[in-house]
Order: sequence, then structure tokens, then C-alpha cells
Amino acid sequence: HPGILRRRAAGNRPAGIESVSTERLSILGAIIHDPCFEHHWSRRYLEGQVCAIDDVRALNLNPCYLNLLESLNLESLNVRANLVLPILQQNRLWGLLVAHHCQDARAWQPWEIELLKKLSAQLAIAIQQSELYYHLQSANQELERLANLDSLTQLANRRQFDRYITQEWLRLKREKQPIALLLCDIDHFKQYNDTYGHQAGDDCLRQVAEAITSVIKRPADLAARYGGEEFAIVLPNTNLEGAIEVAEQLQTAMNRLYIHNKDVYLTLSIGIACMIPPLHSASDRLITMADQVLYQAKTEGHDRYCAWQQNS
Repeated sequence: HPGILRRRAAGNRPAGIESVSTERLSILGAIIHDPCFEHHWSRRYLEGQVCAIDDVRALNLNPCYLNLLESLNLESLNVRANLVLPILQQNRLWGLLVAHHCQDARAWQPWEIELLKKLSAQLAIAIQQSELYYHLQSANQELERLANLDSLTQLANRRQFDRYITQEWLRLKREKQPIALLLCDIDHFKQYNDTYGHQAGDDCLRQVAEAITSVIKRPADLAARYGGEEFAIVLPNTNLEGAIEVAEQLQTAMNRLYIHNKDVYLTLSIGIACMIPPLHSASDRLITMADQVLYQAKTEGHDRYCAWQQNS
């Protein structure tokens, strides 16, 4: 008795789940081609009907079922009788529960059919619960993603930035490795927004976010909308030299956007702070220093970066 087999309900499908005695051949993963399933049995299974065959050799089977039995290679498995029950999910035929009896014919008893019906019903409940759990998990993951996303720019939002920089700060404190932070501000954005309106301003922010995304390559790097026209970039395991290279790439990408208000072009001012997290400190120190050098870059004429490094 090779036991119980589940397969999907149409077309060419592999045997998916199997319980088989050790002395019998397995058909787990075997492709089952059912040439007449849709026309002859799918409707009956949807109605809950059971197919019980006491002896596959004694019946005058439809040619398409003979092809199916041949494709299953039942001779090599010594299958003589089989019992097929539907696994139903509401109005959907999810799969089939198949019991094979080997070596000789078998007259399926009512209690055996009833037992497998109950097993099929329990399988249907378990499958439904599993699918509900999967959909719930997927929905929760999507909600979590949206909760950490800035809807306009599709970058991380301030909430995610705060959480991530704290997480990386603590990790790099333990590892005694550097972390860099870039705070970026769009020069002349207010003037541009006042001239062309909020819709154009929103489009500008989206373009800048795309430019930032094109520069940030490593999975561990995080780009976020910090607030208004400000953006923040967290660069774990990055020294000052690496952070400056990213800043220069950002300014080049920004200049290529060619966004301007009459003769005034929108550029980026960037403040860079880099340090190995000290033992008794929080990430606020890094943010404060990046903000200070960003202000310095703005006051010195825009379209530039200023940098600070611990003990520099």
C-alpha cells in the first residue's frame, strides 16, 4: 500500500505529498499527466464524489484513463486498486487524496471510504489555515513595509531612519567599525516650489530620490527622506573617504537632473559625519555633527559638501 498521494487538480502536475511503505517504489515528484481529468472527473470531484476502483485490470476503462494509468507506471508499482477523494477548498478543487492498494484487488469498504473522507476534510481545513496564515503574514509584511516608507519618494521614512541608525550604531559600537551619515538638502528648493507649485515640487523630490537610489548600491546602506527637502543616507562600515566618494556621486547625479528655476539650478548641499561609535554615546552625536556641517555647506555657498570626522 504506497499510501496517500496528493496532487494538484488539473494539467501536468507532480505528486506532491506521499506516505509509502519502505518496500514500495515512491512516485513523489513524478509528473502526472491526466488527459481526461477536466472533461470527465473535475466536475464530479467538485461535487464531492469519490472514485473507487477495486481492480484496475478488470475494468473496461476509458482510453484516456488507461493512458493515465500507463503514465503512472502502475505495473512497476504493482498497483491493483485505488481510491480517489477530492480535497475541496470552498468551491475550489485544491487537489486529490489517492490511496493505492498493491499486488491484488481490493474491495473498498464503506468504513475505509468514510475514514479517508474524514482525512480529506481535515486536510482541507489544514490547507485553508495554512493559506490564511500565509496571506496574513504577507499582509503584515506589506503593512510593515508601508509603515517604514515615505509615500512620495518611496525611500525610507523618518521612523525607519531613526530605527535603522540606532540599530547600526549599536552593532558597529560592538564591532568597533566606522559609520558615516550624509545629510543632504536641496538648494533653492523653496524658491522652485513657490514658483512652479507643489506638484512640480513633489516631482522634483521624486527625481532627487531616484538619483539617490541610483548612487546607493550596497544592501546595508539606507537612504531616507529626513524631512521636507532633506534626505539622509546611512553608510555602515564606511570611513570618511568612502562617504566623500558617495557625496560626490550624489552631487553629480543631482546636477544631471538639470532642474532649475529660471537661471537658478537646484543642487545639493551635503553634511558628512563619520565616526567609530564611542562606548558611552548615542547616534544623536553623529546626527548633530552631520547637521552642523550641512549648515556650514549651505552658508559657504551651496552645491558642496563639508565633512566632520571624530578626532580629525
